[in-house]
Amino acid sequence: MGANEIVNLISPGYNGQAYTGAIMVTATNSNAIGIPNGNYLIYCADLYQDSSPAVNTYSVVSILTIPTSAPMTALAAGLLSNMYAFAGGAQYGANAALNCGFQLAVWDIVTDAIAGLGLNVGAFQANGESAAADAFYNAFIAAALGGQQGSPLVGLSNGEYQDYIWDGDHIVPSPGAFALMGLSGLVSSRRRRA
Repeated sequence: MGANEIVNLISPGYNGQAYTGAIMVTATNSNAIGIPNGNYLIYCADLYQDSSPAVNTYSVVSILTIPTSAPMTALAAGLLSNMYAFAGGAQYGANAALNCGFQLAVWDIVTDAIAGLGLNVGAFQANGESAAADAFYNAFIAAALGGQQGSPLVGLSNGEYQDYIWDGDHIVPSPGAFALMGLSGLVSSRRRRA
């Protein structure tokens, strides 16, 4: 588990406490689909399904097809792409407030891109985050709306467990005690919900 904060969420898919930050996964037997084997950092896009501590196979899909239970709009995908470009990899560091703000912005964009963004309005709401996380959230939302040239993103989809967003980069150099997985997929090694 990367640096994170525990935050209270209210959403159509989940109400309760959740960890907010990057998730570390391991890809094995994935060279055949063009993904080098290794450990990667990703972010959750799915508030409708639970994560699993077990080894699970994920498919690499268009970001427009996740979350499986309520796929995001093209507007949301574009905003996320802009936000990832703005963050430039900083969202994978050791700053828990920055990682929290980034994850909250992902969930808000996926859930409320058309209805309106803000942690106290719309279908997705959050509270209990630090003031620093709130400031990072606001900066990421402003960048998403600012129209900066976007980064290419893909979805990692599993019909039973949470779906994730991956920017195709950010290999974690030192392997840890992570689960190994089956053919052509990625596996989450942490639970999202507190």
